[in-house]
Amino acid sequence: MTLSIIIVDYKAKERVNRLVSSLHHPDWEVIVVDNTIHNRGYGGGCNEGASKAKGEFLLFLNPDIVVTAHAIEQLIRYVKQHPDVAAVGPQMCDEQGIVGISSLGKINWWSAFVGFSFLKNILSKDTATQRLWLSDWKRDTTRDVESINGACLCVRVSDFQAVGGFDESYFLYWEENDICARLRATGKRIVFCAEVSVRHSRELSMQQGSFDRENVFRASRSLFFAKQFGFLKGLLLSWWLWFNEEWRMLILCLCALFIRLALIDHISLIGDVGRDYLQAVALLQGKAFPLLGIPSSVPRFAQGPFNIWFAALSFKLLGISPFSPVIVSGLLTTLIAVMLFRLLKRETSKHAAFYATLLFVFSPAAIAQARMPFYLFAIPLFVLFFFNSLLALDKKSIYPSWGAESKNARIFLVVFSFFLLFQWELATIPFAVLLLIAMCKNKINILSHWKTIGSALILGLLPQFLFDLTHRCQQLCQFVVWMGYRTIAVTGVDHRHSLTVLHFSFWNAIALQFSRLIGFGMLPSLITTLFFLIGVGTYIKRKKIPTLLFYTLFAIFFLFVGLVIHGDPSEAYFPSFLPLLSILFSYTVVIFHKKIQVFIFLVVVGICIWNTFVLLKNTYFLPSIQDDLAAAKWIHQDSQKRAIILTSTDQGSMFSTYLDGLQFLLQMKGRQVEQPPLRYRVSLDGELHSSNEHRFGPIEIERESRL
Repeated sequence: MTLSIIIVDYKAKERVNRLVSSLHHPDWEVIVVDNTIHNRGYGGGCNEGASKAKGEFLLFLNPDIVVTAHAIEQLIRYVKQHPDVAAVGPQMCDEQGIVGISSLGKINWWSAFVGFSFLKNILSKDTATQRLWLSDWKRDTTRDVESINGACLCVRVSDFQAVGGFDESYFLYWEENDICARLRATGKRIVFCAEVSVRHSRELSMQQGSFDRENVFRASRSLFFAKQFGFLKGLLLSWWLWFNEEWRMLILCLCALFIRLALIDHISLIGDVGRDYLQAVALLQGKAFPLLGIPSSVPRFAQGPFNIWFAALSFKLLGISPFSPVIVSGLLTTLIAVMLFRLLKRETSKHAAFYATLLFVFSPAAIAQARMPFYLFAIPLFVLFFFNSLLALDKKSIYPSWGAESKNARIFLVVFSFFLLFQWELATIPFAVLLLIAMCKNKINILSHWKTIGSALILGLLPQFLFDLTHRCQQLCQFVVWMGYRTIAVTGVDHRHSLTVLHFSFWNAIALQFSRLIGFGMLPSLITTLFFLIGVGTYIKRKKIPTLLFYTLFAIFFLFVGLVIHGDPSEAYFPSFLPLLSILFSYTVVIFHKKIQVFIFLVVVGICIWNTFVLLKNTYFLPSIQDDLAAAKWIHQDSQKRAIILTSTDQGSMFSTYLDGLQFLLQMKGRQVEQPPLRYRVSLDGELHSSNEHRFGPIEIERESRL
């Protein structure tokens, strides 16, 4: 037998069958290696097929190759006529007939440093770079090359066996460069045969798989560099190319850290945050283990305890200080920006992802929440976690599913991520409808997977479940009842409620909150809103809505319905919108980027610079903790380590957490509790108007008497 054709199938059954049906020849055998169930990598699949081969020559084909029998015969004939040739590859064209780069010249350290980076455009006349890309050649003549594309590679069996086949350390990518280098090391030639042409569609290659192809590509590239240039030089080269590819992400990280941690000595400490800090300290001291967090806008219900646990972790890592959670939240919200950028780059484009994530990074509302840090700061993180899980659940998704290859694992992931999000903010309950849509879209029978769904639900809501077990189901059960009541009440059945969308104040509050998500003033909000509407309208008109955009549009709709049901568009509802708006912006940029690239750049950069200027100039529009620190220091010194009681007659004192920020700062000083205690009357709004008051910025304090 002359030829063994080896095809590695990974989720491409139709393409493989079509290719196999075109390869009939009495002296050929076709070996299909199924990599779908157990993916051992492309090189591993090829080696397995080669081990079963009986032919004198091996032809490795990708499923998306279109090749004629005549073209294959030409490749075999060339290798037969040239005993010093170990491998030969054809000219490859795309579906439009454009000849692609399917062969490379000499890869040395310098040519890779320049030729695989942005420097190739600056140093285009560099000799090493030209030799790498074979710039002086149109790939219209047959010649020796250093490596050829593994999508269609013909190799002599004896030469293939002499070098040990493909190196299976390469899971995918660069394995053809490696084997060509080893074949050349034996003294054999690698040839590009221009007389033979095949068609190669890369669309299949880009759509296949649930693993992260970008990271796999980089890992294989690093392995190749280490083998060719040594560990240290290979590592330096890999780092350089990573920087070349990820400079946008580095800029986003630096911007996110700067705008969140600048003027850190002037962060704000509000009472609600102080309450969480006090409970976090109690948790670290073993005095309590909170199962509920801050009360929600519906007084009878509370948020989950995760923000308290987050504060406790921050104190454990960096010490008990009001600045510790701010630093950790700055790092965490930077991670959110990275997650958003990587998601959008994968689903849209690197330019669109960069612009959309920049708006997220410089969102005034997100920055303010991260600098307190108010519990709302982490909501975008769990929204992204939930959306990534939705994409992993979707069978047609490109998104890597973090190793969750089984259906049950993906179902668990999406349900668990939803209830984690619900723990952070009860107002995200409308996402439950989105979860049901995803289940229906993927034809998942809930009853058939009740164990998986039930375990994810219990684990995701574990703190509130434990609380309800000991408090007669005061949280989850009553929340479900309240949701049903509110849903019915807004229809007008209960005369105490009306449809909130008919009120001007409802729309005014929404407009104000949305403007805080994007930028200061209504102009940035109006520009971006118009941009969103045009972009979404274009996708709907095309009747081709990508999966991520599909989920995003439904999410925005259901969140808005949640606003109507609640009846009060409070601040807590809007952090969930922020990553969704970034997704909308990214998809819209994809449509218009080539037409109005400069305009988009100027608008986005202009909004970011304006937000930065206004925030820094006005010290983030929040009261400075320096006044609180000075007030706490004076009380500590004046009380002479006696126990104290803080009281206030301010309007805000109707909330139990009003003075908890000051209480936390006093607790940090480690006062000894002695009798008799002292009473201090505090006004955070400067409304004491007493002759005996002590003033610290807007804070006024008066010692009343001993109890």
